[in-house]
Amino acid sequence: ILEEVEEETMYPLVLDAPLSNIDSIHRKNVMGCLPEVASQVIVFTREKKDLEDMSNETKAKVSKEYHIDKINEKYSQISKEKGDN
Repeated sequence: ILEEVEEETMYPLVLDAPLSNIDSIHRKNVMGCLPEVASQVIVFTREKKDLEDMSNETKAKVSKEYHIDKINEKYSQISKEKGDN
């Protein structure tokens, strides 16, 4: 991906469950290069294990982390994770 991108993008890169189908070695490689591709990376995941692995691999690069709880089909509650400013 880094070879295809000539310069850092100025818009957010949004990924929906990018870690769910890859092993821990590739997960580390993917998460390691994402900050070089875009100025802001937003990752959505449903699996707690993916979140735990991602946090372990990218802890120094994570600025904010949020938790979204589905209340019903129309509403969700968004909260900051502990430790975020």
